[in-house]
Amino acid sequence: MKRAILSLTILCLIVFESMAQITGSGTIASPYRGINAGDFTISGIKYFDSNLGVSAGTLKLQPGTRLISTNKYACIIISGTGSIDARGASYNSITISADTDIDGLIGETSDFWGNISITSTGSGTFDYCTIENGRRTRFQYLGGAIYIGSGSVSINHSIIRNSSAYYGGGIYANAGTSPTITNTLIYNNTSTYNGGAIYMAAGSSPVISSSLFRNNKASSTTLKGGAIAVYSATPVIVNSTIVYSESSATDGRSIYLEDSPDATIVNTVIWGGSSHIGLSGTPSSVFDYCAIEGESYTGCLNLNSSNTASDGPNFTDPGAGLFTLTYLSPLRDSGTDSYPGISIPATDFIGSGRVYVTDMGAYEMIYSRWHGGTTAWGTSTNWDGGFVPGSRNIVIPSGISTYPVSSPGPTFTLSSGLEMIIEPGAQATFTSLTNNGTIELHSDESAIASLITDSYSGTGGNINVDLYLTGSSASELWHYITAPVTVSKTVFTSIEPDLLASYDESKVLTDVIDGWQWHDGYEGTTSFEQLEARKGYDVSVSENTTMVFQNLKSLTTSIGTINLPFSGSGGDTTIHGYSLLGNSLTCGINWDMISVSDADYVRDAYYIRTATGEEASYVDNVSTNGATAHIAPLQGFFVKTRAEGTSLTIPAAAREHNAAPRFKSAQTIPLIRLTLSSATSRDEMVVRFEPKATMNFDREYDAGKLFTHTSTGVKIFSVMRGEDYSINSIPWPGRKISIPLTVIIPETGTVKISRSQLQAISNYNIVLTDRIAGRNIDLTELSGYSFSAVAGTLTDRFTLTISPVEKAVPAIPEKETEVTGSSLKIYSATGRVCILPQGNEWSDAGAKVRIFDITGRMIMASNDESLNSGELKEYFPSSGGGLLIVEVITGGKRYLEKVVLTK
Repeated sequence: MKRAILSLTILCLIVFESMAQITGSGTIASPYRGINAGDFTISGIKYFDSNLGVSAGTLKLQPGTRLISTNKYACIIISGTGSIDARGASYNSITISADTDIDGLIGETSDFWGNISITSTGSGTFDYCTIENGRRTRFQYLGGAIYIGSGSVSINHSIIRNSSAYYGGGIYANAGTSPTITNTLIYNNTSTYNGGAIYMAAGSSPVISSSLFRNNKASSTTLKGGAIAVYSATPVIVNSTIVYSESSATDGRSIYLEDSPDATIVNTVIWGGSSHIGLSGTPSSVFDYCAIEGESYTGCLNLNSSNTASDGPNFTDPGAGLFTLTYLSPLRDSGTDSYPGISIPATDFIGSGRVYVTDMGAYEMIYSRWHGGTTAWGTSTNWDGGFVPGSRNIVIPSGISTYPVSSPGPTFTLSSGLEMIIEPGAQATFTSLTNNGTIELHSDESAIASLITDSYSGTGGNINVDLYLTGSSASELWHYITAPVTVSKTVFTSIEPDLLASYDESKVLTDVIDGWQWHDGYEGTTSFEQLEARKGYDVSVSENTTMVFQNLKSLTTSIGTINLPFSGSGGDTTIHGYSLLGNSLTCGINWDMISVSDADYVRDAYYIRTATGEEASYVDNVSTNGATAHIAPLQGFFVKTRAEGTSLTIPAAAREHNAAPRFKSAQTIPLIRLTLSSATSRDEMVVRFEPKATMNFDREYDAGKLFTHTSTGVKIFSVMRGEDYSINSIPWPGRKISIPLTVIIPETGTVKISRSQLQAISNYNIVLTDRIAGRNIDLTELSGYSFSAVAGTLTDRFTLTISPVEKAVPAIPEKETEVTGSSLKIYSATGRVCILPQGNEWSDAGAKVRIFDITGRMIMASNDESLNSGELKEYFPSSGGGLLIVEVITGGKRYLEKVVLTK
């Protein structure tokens, strides 16, 4: 019955005019009436009181035209081969309305007319038009504003409102039609039955994009589709917003789709009410990248009924009809830029371009999003859409190759009500920053945001600074941290009320552990209420946690000079002089640029705790456990002094953006790195060769081992002349030396000492000795040694012995050229020595290769080579060049060759 009704013959005005030419002058006294068989142009304010249109040619409405019906049943009829061309402009639109009481007030609720009926083979074009107060509830009852029976119709940048019909209160799309509707507002339209805004009949395929539907209604108690009704049609609806639709149906109050499995609805928002979607013979998969209140469809967002909830649409002001997006909207950047078979519009409802990923809905949230290219803040090509920051929210995202870090940076003011978000790993530099809005510095497991500014004022706004800390449910992990400004300790104690401590050197009496003070005064320690800027703290979390320093009004922009306390006497007492400091900057620090007040007493090393719990140290381009010259934002760290009245200065020039840990120096430093590992923990130590070092503690090259008896993990360190070392720098030894090692094992079991790095050392024997087991392990050939031990501290079991290889001047052949007939070619190329075996005898032949300088000093050795015919071996001796002697020993044969190495 339903489809039988919809297929009735379409009638227009029952008082049918003859198909005569248009008569009248278009005034109230002489209104237009009639159907032209050719072109007809209308401009200015014109009236019609009966059917008006063309059966051939074009009815053209000029920009600024106001075409007003004074008859409640008059229609605009485009039939035969006729067309209608109503093209206004953004500044000079066209209006088609009614004034049936002829009181000069156009578009009153009591003023209505027929509709625009297009049944021709021609075209219909409506740009910047307002079509209002159409009514087809008698006679022809389809399409309150526009009936599209045939032809090619496009509606762009227009308004369809306050119209009604039995079906399709605003627009009716008949079978076989494919109208396009873009950037159009369709609101306050009513259908008696289905399709308050649009009815799509079987076989139609409308395309709707960047359009807004609001307050449309299907008024009958039995049928559906308060905004859109679709029957066996294939519509495309993309980047549109459908809100506050009404119908009495229990489903399909916004959209009803029957037998339309090939419909495509993408990047579209449906909100404001309930039971929005009705599906019959249509899968929910026709919706993709959509946001629908109360519906959990695959690939779509389920919107909260509360606009301002975190999962609500967060429209600007829906009560006032403002459906633009606030920055916090989950619709922002949540759509898709491409979709199979359809075109995603490049601009939104009001013509704004896209920023980053296309938003869901009719409106794009316009904000300034950095995408890089150069490092200049004010260059438009560095920002998506060319939107240089000014009156917009700002996002500086992660993962960009270049950031706005040019120096000097801009002087910038963030206005009230705006946000600037710097994502983890992103960076920005300012000369002066005034914050009247909200600044968010984010942090996650991968990185922390980095902000450098010479000056900051923020009493008019807020800045929120994240600090991501890793945790473990099995055992708490401790972190050295600091605060960006002096704040209440509650930022931590509200999460982990017990596990927060500071370090007070003046409390140390018999052990460095005396310096730890619990924030709540536990066990007689000194409590504290604040986290002070530039001071470090130790905090533990049981699970991964993002601490947020919220609503800050100021920011630390430089560190400067920090006084270092010392409570000991008689020089370095080993337990005094440790200070837990903090990098309170929202950027990194380059440790190699610090200065100290007294080079004789303040040591150059610093110590941190890594994310996995090890104590890490750094000094002069050498580190343990991953420390580098680059101290991260909000990182706490230990330093050590040996006397009163000393200080440490961190200059403004030391500030840096350091998105990831890295070594600063590219030079190759001769060193041996030993790693001690168990099933649950690991630790490192380094022995470094430095000509300027001594066998005593050298503050610029050595780093002590911190808190050797307070950790639950394994520890390894060297001990020389009463000092515990994590980094032990020694001069190149001219004779054999033995360095005692201490190993701490918290749990009985099997552990392993590994030679994890052997760098730029080729003319020394390096042996690890296990005195208990009677084992000597050659670390130049073997990479590690496993052993079993009970829990405890092993002070006398292991030593590291380093001795120079005995000098041996090899016999030099009388001839300096290659031995005639030799199948082993030895020669030099730029910067390298080359060995090329030739012939069948060279098949996986084991060999030792040694290279000597002219004095007979061995400068390189490789004791485990495999030589194969035709396989070139290349060696890069550390010598500066000149005459070298190459020795190859294999299978009882000895090959010698002199070569001249050029660099």
